Amino acid sequence: MKVKKKVFWLCGLMLFLLLGSTGISYGQLDYPSKPVTILVPYEPGGVSDIVSRIISDVGRKYSPQPFVVVNRAGASGTSGILELINSKADGYTIAFASNAEACSALHIIPAKYTIDSYTIICRVGLLPATISTVGPWNNLKDLVEHAKKTRIKSGQELLGSERSAV
Repeated sequence: MKVKKKVFWLCGLMLFLLLGSTGISYGQLDYPSKPVTILVPYEPGGVSDIVSRIISDVGRKYSPQPFVVVNRAGASGTSGILELINSKADGYTIAFASNAEACSALHIIPAKYTIDSYTIICRVGLLPATISTVGPWNNLKDLVEHAKKTRIKSGQELLGSERSAV
């Protein structure tokens, strides 16, 4: 039994030394060596823009290189994502995208990319789900029950309200 433990630990040590000498961790020490562009696929002043600028400001504390926010509005956000996809895949151009232009718009707008054209690296924040309170519902449970009963096929019935509830 002692021999098996020694072999196990020896193999583990060799694996550790092998992985430590591959240079995987050393490759990231110099990143970023130049400014990083954060593409925001909307006009300045929106939530994506504001949060991107906060990330840029905080990034100054942790990076010798700046994170530069660039707004690329148009085509319901798909123009900015298309610019990301057409940029060099070197980690120096990233996008701050919402679900709309990253995923949902692909079902509505004929975009020149698919969800497989990029890699989502993190999620920032959560937006609350909201529903209109104009109608026979006051909360999400009521809305789902109403939809099941009436078999709502589109969201047109839910649009046009200034009042909403979380």
